[in-house]
This record gives sequence, C-alpha cells and structure tokens, in this order.
Amino acid sequence: EGSSILSFGGAIKIAGDAGNADWGIVTFGQVNVNAGSGAIELDGQASNTSGNRTGILFGVHDLSLASTVNISSSASGNAITIRGVSRGTDDAVHISGTVNITSSSTGNIEINGNALGAGRSIVAGGYYNGILNVYASSGDITLNGNSKAVQVATRFMNGLTAGPSKINIGQGGSITSSTSNVFIIGDTIALADGGMAITTSGKVSVQPSGTSFGSALTF
Repeated sequence: EGSSILSFGGAIKIAGDAGNADWGIVTFGQVNVNAGSGAIELDGQASNTSGNRTGILFGVHDLSLASTVNISSSASGNAITIRGVSRGTDDAVHISGTVNITSSSTGNIEINGNALGAGRSIVAGGYYNGILNVYASSGDITLNGNSKAVQVATRFMNGLTAGPSKINIGQGGSITSSTSNVFIIGDTIALADGGMAITTSGKVSVQPSGTSFGSALTF
C-alpha cells in the first residue's frame, strides 16, 4: 500500500479541510512526495469550529501498516512548507510512523502547527511511535507551534514503527552536513521519549511565540 507524487521540477500543493471530516490531510502506509527543484506545500485546515479536527495526520493506522512518508525538494527559497490547524482536542500536525523531510539544496523548511483548541500544535508520537526527521543542507529549518506545544510524546499504543519517538533536525539521511539555522518556536516545548537532536553548524534559536514560555525549560 503506497502512493507517490513526483513533479520533476514543478511545484506541488496538497490542501485539505477537515470541515466535514476528522482530518484535513491524512497519510497511510508508504507515501513519497518529490518535487525535484519545485517547492512543496501541504496545508491542512479545520474550518469547522465544532468537534475535534486534525489539520494533518501522518501515519494513520501504523498498527496495521508501517507508515513512512518521504517529502523532498531541491528548490531554493521556501522549499517545503507544512501547515496544520486543529480544533477541539486534536493536534494540528500529528506524527505517527516515520516522516522524512529533506531540502537538498539551499531551500528553507517550515512546519507550522496551530492548535486552536486543547490539542498540540506539532507532536511526534501523537498516537503510535513517531519519528520526525527534518534535514536541510543550508536553508533555515523552522518548527513553529505558535501558542501551543512543539512536543515529542510517549506513544499511546505500540504500532509497527519502532520507538522511541524523536525529532531529528539538520544533518541526517542524504544530508551529510548542515549549516542550517534552526528555529524552534512555541509557548510550550515538551520533550519526552527520545527527545530532539539538532545537528548543524548554524545557529539554533528556541523561543516562545508570545512573551514567555508556559514553563521553565531545561537543556
């Protein structure tokens, strides 16, 4: 079970709205999105303000089929942009399984989650184990949880993806070295399980979306 979208240099945009569904965008099994020198944008919205709505869910049913999502671009400028909005208790950008995001040239990567209810903005290990790998050669890497959490969580249930849940940023995969500047933004930064590993010779900034963090941070 799998699907691929290959544009060979053209831009790719995938948009969904959880207006009358549980998820704006959802992946199952093996998914490959490769734009070559084109930019990639994933936009999962939740226009319906009632109920629980997830913006983007990576890795649904990892219990029945291991989930691996590969998203790659060699574009300059904003190479890969992933945006999710959630309502109620659901998450804006929810990661179960493995998600590999790679900018192989000078392009930037941004993951922006905005939980408008009680959910989490960006979470690896949302239900099953979740591994988020965000790799770039030199472009900026931004994880923006806005007023809610950028989080690595302990799984609720074991699936087929081995744990622990973790976020890896900068160097990794096909990126043998990284000079990327990294920005982690969110009023709550919560790192359980395998936590977060950042490997880059660039600058690393951890900052709240508002005027202060919700609780003290320890490194």
